[in-house]
Amino acid sequence: MEQGLAPLLISAALLNTLVGKGGAGIDMRSKLNREAFALTQKVTTLLISLVMAVVGLTCGQFGPLEYLGYPTRVLIAL
Repeated sequence: MEQGLAPLLISAALLNTLVGKGGAGIDMRSKLNREAFALTQKVTTLLISLVMAVVGLTCGQFGPLEYLGYPTRVLIAL
C-alpha cells in the first residue's frame, strides 16, 4: 500500500514500450500471446514491488534497520 500504483504503471509502461517498438517480438493479435503478456506484466509488477520495498527498507523509510527485526523486515517487504 505504501507504493501505490507505481509498480503497476512502471511495468505497464516498460512492457508496452517493448511491444510497441517490436523489441519483444510479441504479436498482440494472438490470444495466447495476449495472455502471456498479461502474465508477464503481473510478474513484472510483483518484482518491481519487491525491489521497491527492499530499497525502501534499506534507505530507512520504515525506521532504522537495527530497530526492525528480521521478521518485521520480511513482513514489510511482503
